[in-house]
Amino acid sequence: MTRKLAGALAATVVLLAAALPGPEIGMGTHVTFAVDARRVAGTLRALNGVQGGPRPTIGEDPDLAARYREAGIPVVRLPQDDGFINGDSFGPDYRLTLGDIFPNRQADVEDPDSYHFEDIDAFIRRIRAAGATPLWTLCYDIGAGANAYASNGNQAGRAPMDSDRWADVIVHVLRHFNDGWGTDGHRWNVRYVELPNEPCTLGGFDCGSRESRQELYDAWATLVRKIRDYNAVYRHSVKVAAPGLPAHQAIRWLPEFLANVRDQDLPLDIYSYHDYAWPDEILDRARTIRETLDAGGYEAVPVWNTEWNWPLYKPAPDEVLLDDAGQSAYVAAHNAQVKTLLQDLWDEAFVYRATRSARRAQRPNPGEFFYFHLDGEKSDVAVGAPKPAYYEWVIYDQMASATPQRLVVNRPVTSPTLLAARSPTGTQLRLLVVHWCRIDTPERAAPFSYRMRISGLSQGRLTATLYAVDATTTRLQPIEDRIVIVPPDGVTTLKGTMNLWSLHYWKLHRQ
Repeated sequence: MTRKLAGALAATVVLLAAALPGPEIGMGTHVTFAVDARRVAGTLRALNGVQGGPRPTIGEDPDLAARYREAGIPVVRLPQDDGFINGDSFGPDYRLTLGDIFPNRQADVEDPDSYHFEDIDAFIRRIRAAGATPLWTLCYDIGAGANAYASNGNQAGRAPMDSDRWADVIVHVLRHFNDGWGTDGHRWNVRYVELPNEPCTLGGFDCGSRESRQELYDAWATLVRKIRDYNAVYRHSVKVAAPGLPAHQAIRWLPEFLANVRDQDLPLDIYSYHDYAWPDEILDRARTIRETLDAGGYEAVPVWNTEWNWPLYKPAPDEVLLDDAGQSAYVAAHNAQVKTLLQDLWDEAFVYRATRSARRAQRPNPGEFFYFHLDGEKSDVAVGAPKPAYYEWVIYDQMASATPQRLVVNRPVTSPTLLAARSPTGTQLRLLVVHWCRIDTPERAAPFSYRMRISGLSQGRLTATLYAVDATTTRLQPIEDRIVIVPPDGVTTLKGTMNLWSLHYWKLHRQ
Protein backbone atom coordinates (compact mmCIF):
# COMPACT_ATOMS: atom_id res chain seq x y z
CA MET A 1 0.00 0.00 0.00
CA THR A 2 1.43 3.40 -0.92
CA ARG A 3 1.96 6.15 1.60
CA LYS A 4 -0.61 8.36 -0.14
CA LEU A 5 -3.26 5.64 -0.13
CA ALA A 6 -2.55 4.75 3.48
CA GLY A 7 -3.03 8.37 4.43
CA ALA A 8 -6.24 8.60 2.44
CA LEU A 9 -7.68 5.51 4.08
CA ALA A 10 -6.69 6.64 7.54
CA ALA A 11 -8.28 10.03 6.99
CA THR A 12 -11.41 8.45 5.57
CA VAL A 13 -11.92 5.77 8.19
CA VAL A 14 -10.48 7.30 11.35
CA LEU A 15 -10.06 11.02 10.96
CA LEU A 16 -13.41 11.71 9.34
CA ALA A 17 -16.79 10.51 10.49
CA ALA A 18 -17.82 8.28 7.61
CA ALA A 19 -21.35 8.03 6.23
CA LEU A 20 -21.57 4.28 6.50
CA PRO A 21 -24.58 2.29 7.70
CA GLY A 22 -24.57 2.19 11.48
CA PRO A 23 -26.84 2.20 14.50
CA GLU A 24 -30.11 3.99 13.93
CA ILE A 25 -30.12 7.59 15.11
CA GLY A 26 -33.28 8.43 17.00
CA MET A 27 -34.64 11.25 19.12
CA GLY A 28 -32.28 12.00 21.98
CA THR A 29 -29.22 10.33 20.42
CA HIS A 30 -25.97 11.99 21.45
CA VAL A 31 -22.88 12.00 19.20
CA THR A 32 -19.40 12.99 20.40
CA PHE A 33 -16.57 14.27 18.21
CA ALA A 34 -12.97 14.86 19.29
CA VAL A 35 -10.85 17.49 17.51
CA ASP A 36 -7.19 18.26 18.17
CA ALA A 37 -6.42 21.78 16.96
CA ARG A 38 -2.70 20.93 16.83
CA ARG A 39 -2.97 17.93 14.50
CA VAL A 40 -3.23 18.78 10.78
CA ALA A 41 -4.55 16.01 8.53
CA GLY A 42 -4.03 17.83 5.22
CA THR A 43 -5.30 20.71 3.10
CA LEU A 44 -9.01 21.42 3.05
CA ARG A 45 -10.45 21.29 -0.46
CA ALA A 46 -13.63 23.18 -1.26
CA LEU A 47 -14.46 20.84 -4.20
CA ASN A 48 -16.80 23.56 -5.45
CA GLY A 49 -16.67 22.89 -9.20
CA VAL A 50 -20.02 22.88 -10.99
CA GLN A 51 -21.51 22.02 -14.35
CA GLY A 52 -23.58 24.68 -16.05
CA GLY A 53 -23.85 28.47 -16.01
CA PRO A 54 -23.39 31.13 -15.04
CA ARG A 55 -24.76 32.23 -18.42
CA PRO A 56 -28.38 31.06 -18.68
CA THR A 57 -29.34 28.20 -20.96
CA ILE A 58 -32.93 29.48 -21.17
CA GLY A 59 -33.52 33.05 -22.22
CA GLU A 60 -35.70 34.11 -19.30
CA ASP A 61 -33.31 32.77 -16.66
CA PRO A 62 -30.86 35.22 -15.00
CA ASP A 63 -27.12 35.40 -15.42
CA LEU A 64 -25.62 34.02 -12.20
CA ALA A 65 -22.03 35.27 -12.43
CA ALA A 66 -22.35 37.36 -9.25
CA ARG A 67 -23.77 34.39 -7.33
CA TYR A 68 -20.98 32.12 -8.55
CA ARG A 69 -18.38 34.64 -7.45
CA GLU A 70 -20.02 34.99 -4.04
CA ALA A 71 -20.03 31.19 -3.59
CA GLY A 72 -16.41 30.79 -4.66
CA ILE A 73 -17.06 28.54 -7.66
CA PRO A 74 -13.52 27.97 -9.02
CA VAL A 75 -14.18 26.01 -12.23
CA VAL A 76 -17.22 25.43 -14.48
CA ARG A 77 -17.71 22.46 -16.79
CA LEU A 78 -19.29 22.89 -20.23
CA PRO A 79 -20.91 22.15 -22.68
CA GLN A 80 -22.73 18.85 -22.01
CA ASP A 81 -26.48 19.66 -21.89
CA ASP A 82 -25.80 23.26 -22.94
CA GLY A 83 -25.68 24.84 -26.37
CA PHE A 84 -26.78 21.77 -28.27
CA ILE A 85 -28.43 22.44 -31.64
CA ASN A 86 -30.47 19.53 -32.96
CA GLY A 87 -32.63 21.34 -35.47
CA ASP A 88 -35.91 21.36 -33.54
CA SER A 89 -37.77 24.35 -32.14
CA PHE A 90 -36.38 23.73 -28.66
CA GLY A 91 -32.77 24.33 -29.66
CA PRO A 92 -31.09 27.18 -27.77
CA ASP A 93 -29.76 30.21 -29.57
CA TYR A 94 -26.13 29.35 -29.00
CA ARG A 95 -23.79 26.55 -30.09
CA LEU A 96 -21.09 25.02 -27.94
CA THR A 97 -20.39 21.55 -29.32
CA LEU A 98 -17.49 20.87 -31.70
CA GLY A 99 -19.96 19.96 -34.44
CA ASP A 100 -21.34 23.49 -34.26
CA ILE A 101 -18.05 25.28 -33.63
CA PHE A 102 -16.60 23.60 -36.75
CA PRO A 103 -19.71 22.67 -38.77
CA ASN A 104 -18.08 21.69 -42.09
CA ARG A 105 -15.66 18.87 -41.44
CA GLN A 106 -14.10 19.35 -44.90
CA ALA A 107 -13.35 23.03 -44.30
CA ASP A 108 -9.83 24.41 -43.96
CA VAL A 109 -8.72 23.92 -40.35
CA GLU A 110 -6.31 26.86 -40.68
CA ASP A 111 -9.02 29.31 -41.82
CA PRO A 112 -10.68 31.25 -38.95
CA ASP A 113 -13.80 31.58 -41.10
CA SER A 114 -14.33 27.80 -40.75
CA TYR A 115 -15.20 28.30 -37.07
CA HIS A 116 -18.21 29.61 -35.17
CA PHE A 117 -16.70 31.06 -31.96
CA GLU A 118 -19.31 33.60 -30.87
CA ASP A 119 -21.42 31.40 -28.64
CA ILE A 120 -18.72 29.52 -26.76
CA ASP A 121 -16.87 32.82 -26.35
CA ALA A 122 -19.97 34.28 -24.69
CA PHE A 123 -20.15 31.35 -22.26
CA ILE A 124 -16.49 31.47 -21.31
CA ARG A 125 -16.64 35.24 -20.95
CA ARG A 126 -19.32 34.87 -18.24
CA ILE A 127 -17.41 32.06 -16.52
CA ARG A 128 -14.42 34.37 -16.28
CA ALA A 129 -16.66 37.19 -15.06
CA ALA A 130 -17.62 34.88 -12.19
CA GLY A 131 -13.96 34.52 -11.24
CA ALA A 132 -13.88 30.89 -12.44
CA THR A 133 -12.01 28.95 -15.11
CA PRO A 134 -13.69 26.67 -17.69
CA LEU A 135 -13.36 22.92 -18.12
CA TRP A 136 -14.07 22.47 -21.82
CA THR A 137 -15.62 19.05 -22.43
CA LEU A 138 -14.95 18.10 -26.05
CA CYS A 139 -18.43 17.09 -27.20
CA TYR A 140 -18.36 15.48 -29.77
CA ASP A 141 -16.97 15.01 -33.30
CA ILE A 142 -16.44 17.93 -35.67
CA GLY A 143 -18.82 18.58 -38.57
CA ALA A 144 -22.56 18.51 -39.15
CA GLY A 145 -24.33 15.40 -37.92
CA ALA A 146 -22.05 14.90 -34.90
CA ASN A 147 -24.82 15.77 -32.42
CA ALA A 148 -27.51 13.31 -31.41
CA TYR A 149 -29.82 12.35 -28.56
CA ALA A 150 -29.97 9.16 -26.55
CA SER A 151 -33.34 7.46 -26.05
CA ASN A 152 -33.69 8.96 -22.56
CA GLY A 153 -33.31 12.49 -23.88
CA ASN A 154 -29.67 12.95 -22.87
CA GLN A 155 -27.34 14.54 -25.35
CA ALA A 156 -25.14 12.16 -27.25
CA GLY A 157 -22.81 12.36 -30.20
CA ARG A 158 -20.58 10.75 -32.76
CA ALA A 159 -17.07 9.61 -31.90
CA PRO A 160 -14.31 11.33 -33.91
CA MET A 161 -14.17 9.93 -37.42
CA ASP A 162 -10.64 11.29 -37.89
CA SER A 163 -8.81 11.78 -34.58
CA ASP A 164 -5.99 13.81 -36.11
CA ARG A 165 -8.31 16.31 -37.75
CA TRP A 166 -10.52 16.42 -34.64
CA ALA A 167 -7.51 17.19 -32.42
CA ASP A 168 -6.25 19.83 -34.89
CA VAL A 169 -9.58 21.66 -34.61
CA ILE A 170 -9.38 21.51 -30.80
CA VAL A 171 -5.89 23.02 -30.86
CA HIS A 172 -7.06 25.84 -33.11
CA VAL A 173 -9.95 26.59 -30.75
CA LEU A 174 -7.44 26.72 -27.90
CA ARG A 175 -5.34 29.11 -29.94
CA HIS A 176 -8.45 31.27 -30.29
CA PHE A 177 -9.04 31.17 -26.51
CA ASN A 178 -5.44 31.67 -25.45
CA ASP A 179 -3.33 33.15 -28.24
CA GLY A 180 -5.50 35.70 -30.01
CA TRP A 181 -6.08 33.54 -33.11
CA GLY A 182 -9.13 34.02 -35.30
CA THR A 183 -11.94 36.55 -35.15
CA ASP A 184 -11.83 38.46 -31.86
CA GLY A 185 -9.25 36.09 -30.39
CA HIS A 186 -8.47 36.14 -26.67
CA ARG A 187 -5.73 35.73 -24.07
CA TRP A 188 -7.81 33.76 -21.59
CA ASN A 189 -5.42 30.99 -20.52
CA VAL A 190 -8.02 28.22 -20.80
CA ARG A 191 -6.16 25.37 -19.08
CA TYR A 192 -8.42 22.30 -19.00
CA VAL A 193 -10.04 20.11 -21.64
CA GLU A 194 -11.82 16.78 -21.19
CA LEU A 195 -12.53 13.86 -23.51
CA PRO A 196 -16.09 13.65 -24.91
CA ASN A 197 -18.75 13.20 -22.25
CA GLU A 198 -19.09 9.55 -21.16
CA PRO A 199 -17.38 8.37 -24.35
CA CYS A 200 -18.45 4.73 -24.15
CA THR A 201 -22.15 5.58 -23.92
CA LEU A 202 -23.13 9.11 -24.93
CA GLY A 203 -19.83 9.84 -26.69
CA GLY A 204 -20.35 7.36 -29.51
CA PHE A 205 -17.37 5.07 -28.95
CA ASP A 206 -17.91 1.33 -29.24
CA CYS A 207 -16.52 -0.10 -26.00
CA GLY A 208 -17.91 -3.60 -26.18
CA SER A 209 -14.51 -5.26 -26.31
CA ARG A 210 -10.90 -4.54 -25.44
CA GLU A 211 -10.13 -4.14 -29.14
CA SER A 212 -12.97 -1.68 -29.74
CA ARG A 213 -12.01 0.37 -26.69
CA GLN A 214 -8.62 0.91 -28.27
CA GLU A 215 -10.27 3.50 -30.54
CA LEU A 216 -11.02 5.57 -27.44
CA TYR A 217 -7.51 5.18 -26.07
CA ASP A 218 -6.00 6.11 -29.43
CA ALA A 219 -8.17 9.24 -29.69
CA TRP A 220 -7.00 10.23 -26.20
CA ALA A 221 -3.36 9.62 -27.20
CA THR A 222 -3.74 11.70 -30.37
CA LEU A 223 -5.23 14.56 -28.38
CA VAL A 224 -2.54 14.39 -25.69
CA ARG A 225 0.24 14.54 -28.32
CA LYS A 226 -1.37 17.52 -30.06
CA ILE A 227 -1.85 19.34 -26.74
CA ARG A 228 1.74 18.54 -25.75
CA ASP A 229 3.00 20.08 -28.99
CA TYR A 230 0.69 23.08 -28.56
CA ASN A 231 1.98 23.66 -25.03
CA ALA A 232 5.58 23.49 -26.23
CA VAL A 233 5.09 25.94 -29.10
CA TYR A 234 2.88 28.47 -27.29
CA ARG A 235 4.26 27.97 -23.78
CA HIS A 236 1.03 26.97 -22.14
CA SER A 237 0.18 24.22 -19.67
CA VAL A 238 -3.18 22.91 -20.93
CA LYS A 239 -4.16 19.67 -19.17
CA VAL A 240 -6.29 16.83 -20.56
CA ALA A 241 -8.81 15.18 -18.20
CA ALA A 242 -9.72 11.63 -19.19
CA PRO A 243 -11.49 9.31 -19.69
CA GLY A 244 -14.72 10.77 -18.16
CA LEU A 245 -16.43 7.38 -17.74
CA PRO A 246 -19.21 6.49 -15.30
CA ALA A 247 -17.74 5.02 -12.12
CA HIS A 248 -18.57 1.37 -12.86
CA GLN A 249 -16.85 1.57 -16.26
CA ALA A 250 -13.98 3.60 -14.87
CA ILE A 251 -13.18 0.95 -12.27
CA ARG A 252 -13.61 -1.97 -14.67
CA TRP A 253 -11.38 -0.54 -17.40
CA LEU A 254 -8.88 1.50 -15.39
CA PRO A 255 -6.10 -1.17 -15.44
CA GLU A 256 -6.20 -1.46 -19.22
CA PHE A 257 -6.40 2.32 -19.61
CA LEU A 258 -3.26 2.70 -17.50
CA ALA A 259 -1.55 -0.04 -19.51
CA ASN A 260 -2.33 1.97 -22.64
CA VAL A 261 -0.92 5.13 -21.04
CA ARG A 262 2.33 3.28 -20.31
CA ASP A 263 2.48 1.60 -23.71
CA GLN A 264 2.14 4.93 -25.51
CA ASP A 265 4.57 6.63 -23.11
CA LEU A 266 2.27 9.62 -22.57
CA PRO A 267 1.48 11.71 -19.51
CA LEU A 268 -1.81 11.26 -17.66
CA ASP A 269 -2.61 14.82 -16.62
CA ILE A 270 -5.90 14.28 -14.79
CA TYR A 271 -7.97 11.14 -14.25
CA SER A 272 -11.69 11.98 -14.59
CA TYR A 273 -14.83 9.96 -13.98
CA HIS A 274 -18.51 10.36 -12.93
CA ASP A 275 -20.54 9.06 -9.99
CA TYR A 276 -24.16 9.40 -8.86
CA ALA A 277 -24.65 7.56 -5.58
CA TRP A 278 -25.02 7.73 -1.82
CA PRO A 279 -22.00 9.02 0.13
CA ASP A 280 -20.74 5.60 1.27
CA GLU A 281 -20.91 4.27 -2.31
CA ILE A 282 -19.14 7.32 -3.73
CA LEU A 283 -16.47 6.89 -1.06
CA ASP A 284 -15.91 3.20 -1.82
CA ARG A 285 -15.56 3.74 -5.57
CA ALA A 286 -13.28 6.76 -5.18
CA ARG A 287 -11.06 4.74 -2.87
CA THR A 288 -10.85 1.94 -5.46
CA ILE A 289 -9.88 4.38 -8.21
CA ARG A 290 -7.24 6.06 -6.07
CA GLU A 291 -5.83 2.70 -4.98
CA THR A 292 -5.62 1.46 -8.58
CA LEU A 293 -3.88 4.63 -9.76
CA ASP A 294 -1.39 4.46 -6.91
CA ALA A 295 -0.68 0.77 -7.45
CA GLY A 296 0.02 1.51 -11.12
CA GLY A 297 2.62 4.16 -10.27
CA TYR A 298 0.33 7.17 -10.79
CA GLU A 299 0.31 8.50 -7.22
CA ALA A 300 0.80 12.08 -8.41
CA VAL A 301 -2.10 12.06 -10.90
CA PRO A 302 -5.01 14.16 -9.62
CA VAL A 303 -8.52 12.69 -9.63
CA TRP A 304 -11.41 14.85 -10.78
CA ASN A 305 -15.00 13.71 -10.54
CA THR A 306 -16.42 15.78 -13.39
CA GLU A 307 -20.05 14.76 -12.73
CA TRP A 308 -21.48 13.78 -9.37
CA ASN A 309 -24.62 14.13 -7.32
CA TRP A 310 -27.13 12.06 -5.40
CA PRO A 311 -29.08 9.33 -7.23
CA LEU A 312 -32.16 10.82 -8.82
CA TYR A 313 -34.97 9.53 -6.69
CA LYS A 314 -38.76 9.80 -6.70
CA PRO A 315 -40.15 8.77 -3.31
CA ALA A 316 -42.84 6.13 -3.18
CA PRO A 317 -46.22 7.11 -1.68
CA ASP A 318 -45.30 5.75 1.76
CA GLU A 319 -41.96 7.55 1.91
CA VAL A 320 -40.95 11.11 2.69
CA LEU A 321 -42.27 13.77 0.32
CA LEU A 322 -40.10 16.88 0.24
CA ASP A 323 -41.07 20.30 -1.00
CA ASP A 324 -38.71 22.44 -3.05
CA ALA A 325 -36.80 23.81 -0.05
CA GLY A 326 -36.70 20.38 1.60
CA GLN A 327 -35.17 18.81 -1.50
CA SER A 328 -32.51 21.52 -1.60
CA ALA A 329 -31.67 20.99 2.08
CA TYR A 330 -31.46 17.24 1.48
CA VAL A 331 -29.01 17.84 -1.38
CA ALA A 332 -27.01 20.32 0.71
CA ALA A 333 -26.50 17.71 3.42
CA HIS A 334 -25.72 14.95 0.92
CA ASN A 335 -23.17 17.05 -0.95
CA ALA A 336 -21.53 18.40 2.19
CA GLN A 337 -21.14 14.91 3.61
CA VAL A 338 -19.65 13.59 0.36
CA LYS A 339 -17.14 16.44 0.27
CA THR A 340 -16.19 15.81 3.89
CA LEU A 341 -15.55 12.14 3.16
CA LEU A 342 -13.69 12.66 -0.13
CA GLN A 343 -11.16 15.24 1.08
CA ASP A 344 -8.20 12.88 0.54
CA LEU A 345 -9.51 11.19 -2.60
CA TRP A 346 -10.74 13.96 -4.93
CA ASP A 347 -8.64 16.86 -6.13
CA GLU A 348 -11.62 18.60 -7.77
CA ALA A 349 -15.28 17.77 -8.24
CA PHE A 350 -18.08 19.15 -10.42
CA VAL A 351 -21.61 18.77 -9.11
CA TYR A 352 -24.27 18.09 -11.73
CA ARG A 353 -25.72 20.58 -12.13
CA ALA A 354 -25.88 24.18 -10.91
CA THR A 355 -28.44 25.50 -13.41
CA ARG A 356 -31.09 23.92 -15.55
CA SER A 357 -30.23 22.47 -18.92
CA ALA A 358 -31.37 23.88 -22.24
CA ARG A 359 -34.80 23.04 -23.60
CA ARG A 360 -35.11 20.13 -25.98
CA ALA A 361 -37.92 18.15 -27.58
CA GLN A 362 -37.70 15.40 -24.96
CA ARG A 363 -37.53 17.92 -22.09
CA PRO A 364 -39.30 21.14 -23.09
CA ASN A 365 -39.55 22.31 -19.48
CA PRO A 366 -36.30 21.35 -17.70
CA GLY A 367 -36.31 21.51 -13.91
CA GLU A 368 -34.44 24.24 -12.08
CA PHE A 369 -32.39 21.86 -9.89
CA PHE A 370 -31.50 22.54 -6.27
CA TYR A 371 -29.39 25.68 -6.08
CA PHE A 372 -31.32 28.65 -7.52
CA HIS A 373 -34.94 29.74 -7.93
CA LEU A 374 -35.36 30.07 -11.68
CA ASP A 375 -39.13 29.82 -12.11
CA GLY A 376 -40.41 33.33 -12.72
CA GLU A 377 -43.93 32.32 -11.68
CA LYS A 378 -42.90 32.09 -8.01
CA SER A 379 -44.16 35.50 -6.98
CA ASP A 380 -42.79 35.18 -3.44
CA VAL A 381 -39.19 34.46 -4.48
CA ALA A 382 -36.85 36.56 -6.60
CA VAL A 383 -35.65 34.87 -9.78
CA GLY A 384 -32.04 33.81 -9.24
CA ALA A 385 -32.32 33.76 -5.44
CA PRO A 386 -30.35 30.96 -3.78
CA LYS A 387 -31.92 27.81 -2.40
CA PRO A 388 -30.51 26.17 0.77
CA ALA A 389 -28.01 23.97 -1.13
CA TYR A 390 -26.28 27.10 -2.46
CA TYR A 391 -25.00 27.90 1.01
CA GLU A 392 -23.09 24.62 1.19
CA TRP A 393 -20.84 26.07 -1.55
CA VAL A 394 -20.44 29.30 0.43
CA ILE A 395 -19.44 27.40 3.57
CA TYR A 396 -16.85 25.23 1.83
CA ASP A 397 -15.36 28.25 0.09
CA GLN A 398 -15.12 30.12 3.38
CA MET A 399 -13.51 27.17 5.13
CA ALA A 400 -10.96 26.55 2.37
CA SER A 401 -10.07 30.26 2.20
CA ALA A 402 -9.92 31.16 5.90
CA THR A 403 -8.98 27.82 7.45
CA PRO A 404 -7.12 25.72 4.86
CA GLN A 405 -5.45 23.38 7.39
CA ARG A 406 -7.79 20.40 7.83
CA LEU A 407 -7.66 18.88 11.30
CA VAL A 408 -7.79 15.37 12.66
CA VAL A 409 -11.29 14.38 13.78
CA ASN A 410 -12.01 11.22 15.75
CA ARG A 411 -15.37 9.59 16.47
CA PRO A 412 -17.20 6.29 15.89
CA VAL A 413 -17.52 5.37 12.22
CA THR A 414 -21.15 6.27 11.65
CA SER A 415 -23.07 9.18 10.20
CA PRO A 416 -23.12 12.19 10.85
CA THR A 417 -19.80 13.75 9.80
CA LEU A 418 -17.58 16.55 11.06
CA LEU A 419 -15.07 18.57 9.01
CA ALA A 420 -12.73 20.73 11.10
CA ALA A 421 -10.02 23.16 10.00
CA ARG A 422 -7.87 26.01 11.26
CA SER A 423 -6.12 29.06 9.87
CA PRO A 424 -2.33 28.88 9.37
CA THR A 425 -1.85 31.11 12.42
CA GLY A 426 -4.19 29.01 14.53
CA THR A 427 -6.32 32.03 15.45
CA GLN A 428 -9.41 30.77 13.60
CA LEU A 429 -11.25 27.45 13.64
CA ARG A 430 -14.13 26.34 11.41
CA LEU A 431 -16.24 23.23 12.06
CA LEU A 432 -18.95 21.76 9.82
CA VAL A 433 -21.32 19.12 11.20
CA VAL A 434 -23.49 17.39 8.58
CA HIS A 435 -26.58 15.32 9.34
CA TRP A 436 -27.77 13.26 6.34
CA CYS A 437 -29.42 9.95 5.59
CA ARG A 438 -31.09 8.40 2.57
CA ILE A 439 -34.52 9.76 1.82
CA ASP A 440 -36.03 6.26 2.02
CA THR A 441 -34.70 5.72 5.58
CA PRO A 442 -35.80 8.89 7.39
CA GLU A 443 -36.11 7.08 10.73
CA ARG A 444 -32.30 7.14 10.92
CA ALA A 445 -32.21 10.92 10.69
CA ALA A 446 -34.37 12.17 13.53
CA PRO A 447 -32.99 15.23 15.35
CA PHE A 448 -29.90 14.48 17.43
CA SER A 449 -27.52 16.30 19.74
CA TYR A 450 -23.77 16.46 19.34
CA ARG A 451 -20.78 17.42 21.44
CA MET A 452 -17.41 18.55 20.03
CA ARG A 453 -14.47 18.25 22.39
CA ILE A 454 -11.71 20.52 21.02
CA SER A 455 -8.21 20.19 22.46
CA GLY A 456 -4.88 21.84 21.68
CA LEU A 457 -6.15 25.40 22.11
CA SER A 458 -4.34 28.30 23.74
CA GLN A 459 -5.77 29.61 26.97
CA GLY A 460 -8.00 32.65 26.55
CA ARG A 461 -11.29 33.84 25.06
CA LEU A 462 -12.82 32.71 21.76
CA THR A 463 -15.86 34.07 19.97
CA ALA A 464 -18.01 31.21 18.64
CA THR A 465 -20.69 31.86 16.00
CA LEU A 466 -23.09 29.18 14.77
CA TYR A 467 -24.81 29.12 11.36
CA ALA A 468 -27.37 26.55 10.20
CA VAL A 469 -28.46 25.39 6.74
CA ASP A 470 -31.77 23.57 6.49
CA ALA A 471 -35.06 23.79 4.61
CA THR A 472 -35.81 27.21 6.14
CA THR A 473 -32.52 28.84 5.05
CA THR A 474 -32.79 31.83 2.73
CA ARG A 475 -29.45 33.39 3.64
CA LEU A 476 -26.41 32.42 5.68
CA GLN A 477 -26.78 34.23 8.98
CA PRO A 478 -25.83 33.48 12.60
CA ILE A 479 -28.32 31.71 14.82
CA GLU A 480 -26.13 31.89 17.93
CA ASP A 481 -23.13 33.79 19.28
CA ARG A 482 -21.25 32.93 22.43
CA ILE A 483 -17.98 33.61 24.24
CA VAL A 484 -15.90 30.51 24.95
CA ILE A 485 -13.38 30.56 27.79
CA VAL A 486 -10.49 28.17 27.13
CA PRO A 487 -8.95 26.97 30.40
CA PRO A 488 -5.23 26.30 30.97
CA ASP A 489 -5.52 22.70 29.74
CA GLY A 490 -6.51 24.01 26.28
CA VAL A 491 -9.73 21.96 26.06
CA THR A 492 -13.22 23.29 25.42
CA THR A 493 -16.54 21.83 24.33
CA LEU A 494 -19.23 23.00 21.92
CA LYS A 495 -22.70 21.46 21.82
CA GLY A 496 -25.67 21.61 19.47
CA THR A 497 -28.85 19.95 18.33
CA MET A 498 -29.55 19.36 14.64
CA ASN A 499 -32.67 18.67 12.62
CA LEU A 500 -33.20 16.28 9.74
CA TRP A 501 -30.99 16.98 6.66
CA SER A 502 -29.11 20.01 7.91
CA LEU A 503 -25.69 21.58 8.42
CA HIS A 504 -24.22 23.29 11.48
CA TYR A 505 -21.32 25.59 10.68
CA TRP A 506 -19.21 27.00 13.54
CA LYS A 507 -16.78 29.89 13.27
CA LEU A 508 -14.35 30.38 16.14
CA HIS A 509 -11.80 33.15 16.40
CA ARG A 510 -9.55 34.47 19.14
CA GLN A 511 -10.54 37.80 20.59
